Amino acid sequence: MRTILFVDDEPNVLSGLRRTLRQFRGQWALLFANGAEEAVSILRKRKLDVIVTDMQMPRITGAQLLKYVGDKYPDIVRVMLSGQSDEESLQLSVSRTHQYFTKPCDPVELFQAVSRSCALRDRLSNEKLKALISQTRSLPSAPQIYAKVVDELQSTDACLRTIADLISQDVAMSTKLLQLVNSSFFSLKRRVESPAQAAALLGLNVLRPVVLTVGIFSQFDVKNESLFSMGAFSDHAMAVGQVAEMIAEDLEAPKQMVDDSQMAGFVHDVGQLLLASRMPEIYEQMHRDVVELQHDLYESEDQYFGTTHLLVGAHLLALWGLPQPIVEAVAFHAKPREMETEEFNPLVAVHVANVLVNETTLQNPIEVDTQLDLEWLDGLGLADHVDRWRDRVRVMVSKGGRHE
Repeated sequence: MRTILFVDDEPNVLSGLRRTLRQFRGQWALLFANGAEEAVSILRKRKLDVIVTDMQMPRITGAQLLKYVGDKYPDIVRVMLSGQSDEESLQLSVSRTHQYFTKPCDPVELFQAVSRSCALRDRLSNEKLKALISQTRSLPSAPQIYAKVVDELQSTDACLRTIADLISQDVAMSTKLLQLVNSSFFSLKRRVESPAQAAALLGLNVLRPVVLTVGIFSQFDVKNESLFSMGAFSDHAMAVGQVAEMIAEDLEAPKQMVDDSQMAGFVHDVGQLLLASRMPEIYEQMHRDVVELQHDLYESEDQYFGTTHLLVGAHLLALWGLPQPIVEAVAFHAKPREMETEEFNPLVAVHVANVLVNETTLQNPIEVDTQLDLEWLDGLGLADHVDRWRDRVRVMVSKGGRHE
């Protein structure tokens, strides 16, 4: 059973949480602390899975508490629950929290969001990897794009559209930006899947400090381009995103599903980026087994990391609160039948898109031997569409990767 600790300096708030969340006691062990000092005492005695804390508390603030938790107990999921919605609060909490909720917040909605964040963690057996994912505050970006974004933000006549276009080309920046804009800090009434739209909603006044001062973006340190090519990774990600979008549009899916499919395709291999950048020595050994000895990618990942890049990426995205359809597509796109589904969704789009792109010059260099699950697609009534989609992908690649 998982354990979750709620921290607030107002007894009435804690009492309300106790009453509302009583229904979940069979699923979670629920603990409550009146202030940060009591929370620290509990942390030293109990193993926790999640901590949810208020921002404004006397003596030790929520931001200070979460920094302490992140340093001492990096595998704990950290959630901020606050009545403040100012830029200073965002800057204080953005590098210390996985998710941010504003008061008043429906406790049941909060609890369900936290549960989704933890759902995939149980499938990770490597404790070091769990802690590493929990500690990840940003993913590394392509050096050229990172430099251009920083230069543009530092310019006296910075152009938000230029910045948005640059961010939209980078998996790491796009993912982090969507984490921010989809948090309830901004009180948006709808989900945002487009990185360009996210940048526009945040604006320069928010982007400048969180990028230049807080450092939500970072630069990829290329040590061995033959082991992990950021250029090839980015080209493949862009192509899969575009093909997934094309497939969803071809099936006349709702716009929300089209947007989810595109974004899920774009970030489907984000776990590879995390492993290559945060565990480079182990990744290098695994890479050599796959490339030189022709070992299966997923079997090799499981041998070296105790899991695959699919679950690593999905766990990070779930931890950061990205929409569930995107998380599921990332987690299961290589083995889609592991997730029960009876109709088209972003998982279908990304599974097909990834295989079809891998048949072209924009393939993932380490994942070229992928196969369509035609039996599964046939069960969804979609197998007959594959040849048409394959032809359209070839046309897209010949035209530079854009579909019409």
